[in-house]
Amino acid sequence: MSVKIETYFKALDTLKKAALTAEFDIQIAQALNQRDILLLTMPKLIIRNVQMTILALQLDDLNIKPDPVLTVKLLKQLNHAENYASTQDQRQKIASLQSILR
Repeated sequence: MSVKIETYFKALDTLKKAALTAEFDIQIAQALNQRDILLLTMPKLIIRNVQMTILALQLDDLNIKPDPVLTVKLLKQLNHAENYASTQDQRQKIASLQSILR
């Protein structure tokens, strides 16, 4: 899994904790607003990460068998992206990448 994507997942968790432990309404609102922005951005980042990973594997060796652990990680990322995809184009790309990985 890309380090950048892992960092975004950790940031989501941190923002959730921040919202739950905040003492003032403005702190809760800020944490939730930042989380919402991140959730809107993540599908695009995940799609790009999965596309680049697949491309890199194809360029390395056409006869290589896919790593099942990597495939599961990428499919989990795509499932997360699917939950927050905001456009039809994103949903189509996610479905296409899922079918490639399966």
